[in-house]
Amino acid sequence: MLNYKVILNAWDKFFFNQAPTYNLSFFRIVWGSLIFLYLLIEFGNVADFYGPEAIASLDVVNKRLGHFHFSLFNLFPNTLASAYGIYFFTLISVFLVTIGLFTKGFLLASLVGIVSLNMRNVWLLSSADILIRSVFLILLWSPCYHVLSVDSWLAKRKGRPLPVISSQWTWRMLQIQISVVYLWTFWAKLKGDNWFDGSAVYYATRLETMRNFTIPWILDQKIIIMLSTWLTLIIECSLGTLVWFRKFRTPVVISGIILHLGIEFTMAIPFFEWVMIALLMNYYNPAEYLRFYQYCRSYLLLKIKRIKGHETFKLKLIGLLKDDERNI
Repeated sequence: MLNYKVILNAWDKFFFNQAPTYNLSFFRIVWGSLIFLYLLIEFGNVADFYGPEAIASLDVVNKRLGHFHFSLFNLFPNTLASAYGIYFFTLISVFLVTIGLFTKGFLLASLVGIVSLNMRNVWLLSSADILIRSVFLILLWSPCYHVLSVDSWLAKRKGRPLPVISSQWTWRMLQIQISVVYLWTFWAKLKGDNWFDGSAVYYATRLETMRNFTIPWILDQKIIIMLSTWLTLIIECSLGTLVWFRKFRTPVVISGIILHLGIEFTMAIPFFEWVMIALLMNYYNPAEYLRFYQYCRSYLLLKIKRIKGHETFKLKLIGLLKDDERNI
């Protein structure tokens, strides 16, 4: 019988179940590496986007926003040195998050830096930038550094190991965030006629300013374009709904990865598709990540033993050869 106690127990189990934190730690490493590279490729654009002689001046941006907004650029002199300082502050913070050193503090520092860069030139923003900030905000409250981090290694050496088992509510928040993204894009597409008549993919892949690689001949076929358009709608809807069911999860996630790789191949939308692929990692539960970690650990240990075995064999062989030389 369904009553409030059953609902509360289900709610508590769904959001606050205690489980190993390997899933969040794996995601922290992948996510941090990806955002580090995303920021690194902006190095050559610091002066043009964030400096005092940037395409959009700081005064123009502040007038455009017209309301209070937090930005480190408003706290320091409007100089090129400040722009590079804020950029490197953000870049280094993200790197330290990736390796898991003073993770909590540098997650906050990364969020502050990314928000500041975003607010400095709002015309560069996309939905990916907003999503990146949301993910950092969620990770800030998570135990994503309890394993596979410098923090966990240091804590273990001090005799105060961090708990491997912890509440998974932040993992659930990441999953919900991802589902909302896909459902919102699906809903937005339903408002356009081009997605119903099957022509949306044709127009999207013909934008010269956003073309990546040469469009394969297959996208010149009308039936393929129509099927690709409708299949995109089905996959996005599934990534917001069917992915919650274990039976459908893996096929849906694989379909989503193929969709994003296809978009990456045909359209020049820097890093967005890789961001979404990384986020899809969060649909797998802690037990699956723990099994994956144990498999990788066992595989590496086996390889190390084999290498040591080969080295021992080589040393013995060298010793035998030297004995033979002496005998000769």
